[in-house]
Amino acid sequence: MSRAQVTRCTPARSQAALHARAPGARRPAAAALAAAPGARRARSGAYISAAFCRRGGRLIVAATLAGVADATDVRQLLSQEIQPHGELVQGRLPNGLQYVLLPNKTPPARFEAHLEMHVGSVDERADEQGVAHLVEHVTFLGSKKRESLLGTGARANAYTDFHHTVFHVHAPLVNGVTDAPMLPQARLGAAWAVLQALAEIAFAPQFLPTRVEKERKAVLAEAQMMNTIEYRVDCQLLQYLHEENNLGYR
Repeated sequence: MSRAQVTRCTPARSQAALHARAPGARRPAAAALAAAPGARRARSGAYISAAFCRRGGRLIVAATLAGVADATDVRQLLSQEIQPHGELVQGRLPNGLQYVLLPNKTPPARFEAHLEMHVGSVDERADEQGVAHLVEHVTFLGSKKRESLLGTGARANAYTDFHHTVFHVHAPLVNGVTDAPMLPQARLGAAWAVLQALAEIAFAPQFLPTRVEKERKAVLAEAQMMNTIEYRVDCQLLQYLHEENNLGYR
C-alpha cells in the first residue's frame, strides 16, 4: 500500500483552532477575529473567537485571544480546576485498565460503552502510514461476539485519530414496545454482552487474510472519497503548522 493511498489526515476544520494549538503560530488579527463567525468582544476589550471542530466523535473548542487588556484575568481563568461530574465513578482494574462510569437518564433504557486504546496514527513509522486505520477496521469486524449484537438494535463503530483508537457500542436495554430485554445474556447483566464484544475486539480479534484484504479495499475507498481539494488543503495546512513533528503526515 502506498502512503498516498492510505495516509490518515484529520481535517483542520478551523484555522483559528489550529492557530490556538500550534506552538509559535501567529494569531489572526483582532479585526479578523471580530469578523469571524462566533466572535464576540470581551468586557476587557479583547476579541474572543471560538472555533468548533468535531474530530473523531469529540467536540474540540479552541479559543484565540487577541489584545487581552488584563492578562491576570486570563491566568486566573486558566488556573481554575475543572470539577468532575458529581456522579462520575473512576477507577483502575488490577490489569491496569482504567474505567469511567457515568449514569445517564436521557435517552432512557440505553447503555453505551467506549473502549479507548491509547495508540493511533502518530505511533506509525514512515513506512506504516495507514496501518493504524487498517488495524482498526480488521479488529472491529473480526469479532464474533460483536456479531451477536446484530438484530438487538445496538449500534457499534470505531475510529482512529492521532493518539487513540476507540471502539464504541450504543445499545438499547429493553424493547420500547414490549419492555423485553434486547441484549443477549441479560441474566448476567444488560451490559455484559456489550463488554464481552469490546473485550474481544480489542484483545482477541481474528486477523484472517480474507478480512485484511477486504478491509484494505474499504480503507482505500474511504481515502478516495475524502480526496477532495478541501481535504488536501487541510493536509497541507497541518503539515505547515506541525512541521516540527509527525502530526502533519499521520
